Amino acid sequence: VERLKDIMNGYKLSIEDGLFLMDVLGIENIENIDEKIWEFKAEECVKAISIKDNIVILGCLAYVYALNLKTGNKIWKFKEESYVNTISIKDDIVILGCKKGYIYALDLKTGDKIWEFKAKGSVEVISIKNYIVILGCYERYIYAPVYALDLKTGDKIWEFEAGGSVKAILIKDDIVILGCKHGYTYALDLKTGEEIWKFKAEEDVWKISIKDDIVIVGCDYDYDLEYAPVYALDFNIIKIKQSLTNLINQTQNLISQNLPFSNPEKAKNYLNLAKKELSKRNLKKSYEYIKLAELNAPRY
Repeated sequence: VERLKDIMNGYKLSIEDGLFLMDVLGIENIENIDEKIWEFKAEECVKAISIKDNIVILGCLAYVYALNLKTGNKIWKFKEESYVNTISIKDDIVILGCKKGYIYALDLKTGDKIWEFKAKGSVEVISIKNYIVILGCYERYIYAPVYALDLKTGDKIWEFEAGGSVKAILIKDDIVILGCKHGYTYALDLKTGEEIWKFKAEEDVWKISIKDDIVIVGCDYDYDLEYAPVYALDFNIIKIKQSLTNLINQTQNLISQNLPFSNPEKAKNYLNLAKKELSKRNLKKSYEYIKLAELNAPRY
């Protein structure tokens, strides 16, 4: 048993170890070994692949296939309007993002269409959290549309206009981070789509990752700079800005109610100052103005 553990942990394999492992696996003749389990003949180029519950989803130019992972047998086939760029699966719902802006939700087991949505641009990337589907699209004219859809119904929750084609999406703590062409990186509120924060990189943003509240942003190569910029950004600052934005919105609601013993005009002035300081990233000063605005828009 210990010898087998050593082999499986990657220790240097001798001829004797190889023979021992073949014996354990019941392999009698190495000439009979074939790494190919099965082969499926798709009718077109495969553009995207996703796997869940032993079901392989293949996105092709005009068709989507579901195959049995173990056997390669076709379970179902679906015809879309244009080729699939990206696939995401959540709770037995397959979300397909396609080139001409078509988005389909299919039943994982049957391939039946649950809903369909038409975006204003080619869908480049998908991410899902809390039954909200975030779609990042290719730049069309002067902006790239970003959508939040209800996973179950396909209803649009919000829409955002990004400054370049969306190449990467990351969701953490109900904050959506978008990496886009032209160097734009955004943080949006997952539920409302409101912009919380924006960062401008030197080059197109291609990849985003996060660990220990540090966001790593990887960019395209810049021939003028002669390097590809990579940034580490503090996610905690983004969360603080989200909290301040929520406080501003709550105070704005209080002001609009014209409650007794309040001073709406003074509260509005403080709130405008809070927004101004937040845009300049003066977080402490913004918070101070928010508290002054709250004092002039008291509750009952």
